[in-house]
Amino acid sequence: MKNFLFCVLVLICFNAYSQNRNIEGVVNDAKTGKPLPFVNITVNNTKTGTSSDIDGKFRLKVPQKGSLLFSFIGYKSKTVLLDTLKGNFIQLSLNEDISRLNEVDVFPGENPAHRIIQNAVDHRQLNDPLNLNSFAYKSYSKFIVSLNIDSLNPKADNVEVVKKDTSYTQIDSSDFELISFMEKQDLFLMENVTERKFLAPSRDNETVIANKTSGFKNPTFALIATELQSFSFYEDYIRITGNEYLNPITPGSTKRYFFLLEDTLYNSASDTIFIISFRPRPDYGFKPLKGLLYINTSSWAIQNVLAEPFENEGVEVKIEQLYQRFDETWFPVQLNADLIFQSISINGIKPFATLRTYLSDININTSLKRRDIERVDISINTNDSALKVIDQYRVNPLSDKDLETYRVIDSLGEAENLDRRLGNLGTLLQGEIPLWWVDLELSKLFNYNTYEGYRLGLGGHTNNRLSRLFSIGGYFAYGFKDETWKYGTNAELILSSKVNLKLKGGYSFEILESGGLNFIQKPSRSLLENNYRRLYIENWDETEQLWTGIEYHPIPQVQTEWRLQNETRNIVDEEYSFQQTEGDIIFSPASFSYTEFVGSIRYAPKEEYIRIPDGIFTFKRAFPVFYLQYTQGFEGLWSGEYSYQKIDFSIEYQLRSISLGKTILTLWAGKVFNDVPYSKLYVHQANMINSNSFSDRLLSIVDGNSFETMRFNEFLSDQYIRFTWRQDFGSRLFRKGSFKPGFSLVNRFAIGDIANPLSHRGIEFSSIIDGYFESGFEFRNLLRSNFSGFGLGVFYRYGAYTLPEFADNLAIKLNFSFGT
Repeated sequence: MKNFLFCVLVLICFNAYSQNRNIEGVVNDAKTGKPLPFVNITVNNTKTGTSSDIDGKFRLKVPQKGSLLFSFIGYKSKTVLLDTLKGNFIQLSLNEDISRLNEVDVFPGENPAHRIIQNAVDHRQLNDPLNLNSFAYKSYSKFIVSLNIDSLNPKADNVEVVKKDTSYTQIDSSDFELISFMEKQDLFLMENVTERKFLAPSRDNETVIANKTSGFKNPTFALIATELQSFSFYEDYIRITGNEYLNPITPGSTKRYFFLLEDTLYNSASDTIFIISFRPRPDYGFKPLKGLLYINTSSWAIQNVLAEPFENEGVEVKIEQLYQRFDETWFPVQLNADLIFQSISINGIKPFATLRTYLSDININTSLKRRDIERVDISINTNDSALKVIDQYRVNPLSDKDLETYRVIDSLGEAENLDRRLGNLGTLLQGEIPLWWVDLELSKLFNYNTYEGYRLGLGGHTNNRLSRLFSIGGYFAYGFKDETWKYGTNAELILSSKVNLKLKGGYSFEILESGGLNFIQKPSRSLLENNYRRLYIENWDETEQLWTGIEYHPIPQVQTEWRLQNETRNIVDEEYSFQQTEGDIIFSPASFSYTEFVGSIRYAPKEEYIRIPDGIFTFKRAFPVFYLQYTQGFEGLWSGEYSYQKIDFSIEYQLRSISLGKTILTLWAGKVFNDVPYSKLYVHQANMINSNSFSDRLLSIVDGNSFETMRFNEFLSDQYIRFTWRQDFGSRLFRKGSFKPGFSLVNRFAIGDIANPLSHRGIEFSSIIDGYFESGFEFRNLLRSNFSGFGLGVFYRYGAYTLPEFADNLAIKLNFSFGT
């Protein structure tokens, strides 16, 4: 009897179990056919169910009878009866709900979404994966660029007839060829496998260990996958396609974003998921996002994200992020991005791109050591086994269309030498024109300043096509006002690309600002790089210089350069003379010879670096940045006439605030030990022409790094400190619709002294011992084009060096900028 009852019980349990079955499927957008991530799927209108993943896929155990309800914000819900299913796979499409997208929600009282958002903000430091002690993972990425041929419209002059379903449609012959091409393949396909290792607080490296790019052998395309969007959604600013947008999960975000509780999901007895939409409030003054947040009550962590820029900036982009819980830690497992290139059109069609990134082999708080992680942030280290590695980590097999894309684009890349064309494009973006084995520098072609007048020239250097081990360069130029040729040559030999060890040298005859500050590791800026004071500099030295040196980067963050150089400087001001000791006067024209040893160190602890086969390069600039330079002058060596020491220091720091924008602080300091001629002292960074007429001074150009009210050569020092505080509010304060001018407050201060002012004859100057003060404001982009912006700056000098007339203390200048 007991055996009989046991058998009956087993049969009942088996029968009950057999009433459930496992089903899986995919949910797509009915219009575009693209997968819909994070669709809510519930069984029999209960709290039981699941949601689709980032690829629209789902898997669920369901009873034999009943229903599934598919719902997603912005789409019409759809119900599927389980007893009507044929098989265990569902492919479902949801239609967009236009009326729902246009709704405006108004709350008479407290917004219920605010409490949830505040909990997410309070827990964001806990949930941010970058606050873990360590982690490691591998990722597989697939990036596709293609055309949506379904968007082609029939035209009146059609010549081809194509059958579609049961009807025939005439389309243009060029469209017909494009459709035939795009049905078989895409425009571009790339796959990457990367390995990332993170160890708090400062070691973080992602290495591209495998890359396959259609049409190209250059693996640097892999950076698209690593840099298109932020790794996690917890930083104050989310990076998307190179732009930074204010995160809705930040302190005070409820005052900047409008949040709406759209739905509530239940995936266990204890976890609840709140779906909250967000968009910026009116008259926002920041770069905002819009989208959906899925907040899990377990640690109030982000489980899913759908986000896109609120404003279209030429590329429409939507990102998706899926997080998974590992014990008590939420960690990203999938990152998606969809792009539409609005500024490009092929037969009237906008190209689109998709990026799918899948994380695997995730280890959290693993036992990493500092020696296990490279000092650079990104490394490209692919080899001949790359294809096997990609096959190992590829999530879905390549389709016939993928294989055809590789075959066709690879053959095209080989026939058209696309790698070389890509290199040429990169050279152009750096301001150079590739010409066989030489790159011509655009900055050498044309220039202008009040001393030389118009300056025409030509210059360039050899490139990697000639050799990757050395480079030889040179230039010549002619000033039509001073009627003088300038010229120079330089060379460098790469001894080790791993530490950027280079042997360098050069010769030049050029004009340099008399009393100007030159850090040998700070490249001279062109006019297009906000160096407008160069237009108005009055005192120049005609300088003949011969030098040799070594550049060495022991670690990427520390860069050093050491030089031995000889200069002969002719001060072009014919009235100047230098009296080092009583009775020892050098009459004009003043010509001085210096032999110097110069050692310079640049330290940027937070900058990001990339290592490629050609060496290590700065990938992202970050602050603070320190410069320290020491100069030793030698008397009697290599025709040097003066013995002295000189120390120069500079620090640049930027701090970003959600409310106040960007705070930019810069500090310069320097001191010369011993008495030297005017050329080696400090004239400070002035940018006001010497004229008593206010109209002459009106509407010159703001330099951005200079004292806008200080006259050129007004002050001279052998020791000084200079400080600038710029508060850049961006467009927060004066935004109105499409009118988005930037606004900054600027404060500058300088103090210095000169030990022997009587040594310098024939030139007027003052000491700045009592401190020089200047304040002002700048409006940028009052008028704006695609490539440049025009604004206005107003500045005023005050303190001990205030001038008697109000207008003489005032500077009103144009603000001019290139780019965004």
